[in-house]
Amino acid sequence: MNERFRHIKTPALMLAALGATALLVKCADLALPLLLSIPVYTPALSSMGSPNMEFHYISSDFNCVVHTNSLGLRNPEISLAHKDKFRIAIIGSSYTFGWGVNDDECFVRILERNLSAKGIQVEIVNLGRNGGSPCQYALLAEEVFPLLKPDLAIVAVGQGCDVEWSGPLSTREKIQHRLWTFCPNLYSLLNGRNTPNSVASGIPAPSVPPPPPTEEQIAAQKKGVGEIAKKTYEQFNPEQRSRFDALEEKVRTLYFDGLLNVGVLMLSTGTPDLYTHAFDLDSEHNAGKISYLNEWLCAISKAASQEGAPTLVVSVPFGPFVNEHALRNYQRIGFQAVDGMLTSPAPDKAIEKAAGSLPFLSVTDALRRQSANPRLFFELDLHLAAEGHALFAKEIEPFVEERVRACMNPVKNGTP
Repeated sequence: MNERFRHIKTPALMLAALGATALLVKCADLALPLLLSIPVYTPALSSMGSPNMEFHYISSDFNCVVHTNSLGLRNPEISLAHKDKFRIAIIGSSYTFGWGVNDDECFVRILERNLSAKGIQVEIVNLGRNGGSPCQYALLAEEVFPLLKPDLAIVAVGQGCDVEWSGPLSTREKIQHRLWTFCPNLYSLLNGRNTPNSVASGIPAPSVPPPPPTEEQIAAQKKGVGEIAKKTYEQFNPEQRSRFDALEEKVRTLYFDGLLNVGVLMLSTGTPDLYTHAFDLDSEHNAGKISYLNEWLCAISKAASQEGAPTLVVSVPFGPFVNEHALRNYQRIGFQAVDGMLTSPAPDKAIEKAAGSLPFLSVTDALRRQSANPRLFFELDLHLAAEGHALFAKEIEPFVEERVRACMNPVKNGTP
């Protein structure tokens, strides 16, 4: 009897101790803001980029400059203390970030200017993440929307990639998010020590851009990327290396010269069928991916609704599905193609199905009408070029404007 009691007592005492410890940590976390200034920090936000920086990116397709604010976002400074304009948060991948174009050429900034020119006082926050995936968009929304308090959330879902890359969170991301959720003040204090004081106070800091890079710095950057490219090639498995070696000489030369996106070549040699997966919506593979995407879109919508904001889902056209030049260039760098890529509704249908009851917009047909325009996408980098960003912003503008006006005048527009 005593032995059985000991077997029950020991685990019970351990659970009680753990519970008491968790309670003490939680109480300490709640008390911290009364004693210390807590920096603005979340795990997802910290992964977006270095704060208050200027980056120069150079490739065979572009030479662009990127500025980040004190939150590490590619965006002008944002006041967390108050907002005097209708605030839209746009979440997405490198297409939303504006990879390859200058700050003012990104569709986020163009859309903001176009709406402002119509007398709509709007502020759009660029939450584009290079190399991001839908589960990471959802984490970002859950952690950052309470800070930004958007009036409208837009999820810019990339055709093909965002469906294919929909899946579960990594163990590391889960742990970081749960720790931050349980004790956000303590977690932020321990990890956000380098966060500028202006962010903690919610007061935008004056922007003092660094001087442009010298020719020596640009040469060093190219050399550094070239070295990364060479090391990546050396790590290719035999099948990847065989695919790479079969590419045209121009592509191989630009790659080793540090003038091509290393990540893109890793994709094309590792998953050459990446963009052909999108066409069989009924396959078990795609059904699972669409289910995951639906889960993350619902999570984003929930985070937005907690701030009183509706959520819109917009399909972002990818080159091989809308542009004949981009389709050929995708094949030049190693991606496979199938018949009907420039006409099939499947890439949009997958996103629309995942969106469920959320408002959904596709502008694929508008870009397909300019399929012969070689200036919409970069030749070998795959992303939207400046002219493509301008066209995309123009096409989504009426849809966004309608939603903004409905939010700003709910009674007049018949919404509750």
